[in-house]
Amino acid sequence: YYYWGIGKNKPAQCPPCPDEEDGDDSNPGLGPINSNGFCTIINTYKASFETSFDNWAQVDYDNEPLTFHPDWRRHKGPDLDEGPSAAEDGDYYIYTETSQNGWINANFTIESPPINLTSFCASQIEFYYYQHGCTGSHLYLSTSEDGGNSWSNPVWQADGDRGEGWNKQIVCFPTSVNKVRFSTHTGFNNFGDIALDNITIGPRQPDKNPIIISAWPINPTIWDWNQNIYADINIEDGATLKITNCTIKMLDKTKINVENGGTLIIDNATITSLCPNHYWQEIAVWGDNSRSQFPDPNQNGKMYQGKVIIRNNSVIENSDYAVRLWNPGDYNSGGGIIQASDSYFKNNRHGAEFISYHNFNLTNYQNVSNLSYFNKC
Repeated sequence: YYYWGIGKNKPAQCPPCPDEEDGDDSNPGLGPINSNGFCTIINTYKASFETSFDNWAQVDYDNEPLTFHPDWRRHKGPDLDEGPSAAEDGDYYIYTETSQNGWINANFTIESPPINLTSFCASQIEFYYYQHGCTGSHLYLSTSEDGGNSWSNPVWQADGDRGEGWNKQIVCFPTSVNKVRFSTHTGFNNFGDIALDNITIGPRQPDKNPIIISAWPINPTIWDWNQNIYADINIEDGATLKITNCTIKMLDKTKINVENGGTLIIDNATITSLCPNHYWQEIAVWGDNSRSQFPDPNQNGKMYQGKVIIRNNSVIENSDYAVRLWNPGDYNSGGGIIQASDSYFKNNRHGAEFISYHNFNLTNYQNVSNLSYFNKC
């Protein structure tokens, strides 16, 4: 988006961009401004309520008859009615007050700015909430796909006492959502205060904790059903993951790591991106330059190289790297093995990447052929 001051047209020399003014040119998370003066979230945007409500809007008349009080209040320091002792981030947070007459068993709602994250694959909201001593209270998160004219049933909720301290929550939603809101229903006493802080809306990020495929207690691990994957997959030493007769859809920036001694088998299966026109990262097959690609007979046939087998009309598509036969960044990790037959590599930015490695015979240590191959692919 562009910003040339209110009332000025976009200059002819402006690079290609939408014909809408940027409502806050200093913040890359915010774009055009709507008729009510609220900027649209177009990338990662954080609200911590340090100087204002950060474009979040109170909903009027949802707690009659006390409309002369703000439903949600900005606050600094401790809330003595079982609320937080301090903000989760910075100095200020927002909360609902239940100590005053008429605010027990009441409803309070606050809505996000407009959201437009349709250029991304998926969206998420990350927030911290405080809900302690709240007998009979509820906190709801709902979404809208028509600018707030109608709302979904709660996509997340917290009921009653959630313990002392701030609780972190991440909720994912489709990019068709263009507004979210928090609603509270206070409990039946003066200790129903609920607080929110450090709210971030933006593109969905990969889960921080990878999916671990280990050799214990079951080996091999077999996936034969369609799945959406939102985290890296790590196949550990001695473990085998077999993906067969199904489609695996990977979120942007996620990858599959076949660690040294691990095996990935893709058999009549497809690994692709979660969303059209997006790319997941790679299959990285780790190796060891100092080791042979043959099983070590002195170590009960142990394999020191990672291995991927792709066969029977399997498809690897829409990735940055379909397969990398090393652990990127470690130039001593060549030697990963790929054995691909009767399969397809489609619309990948890179097909297969090797770094320098020489296989050798364990008997006489003479160089021999790399065990990797592509046959009818």
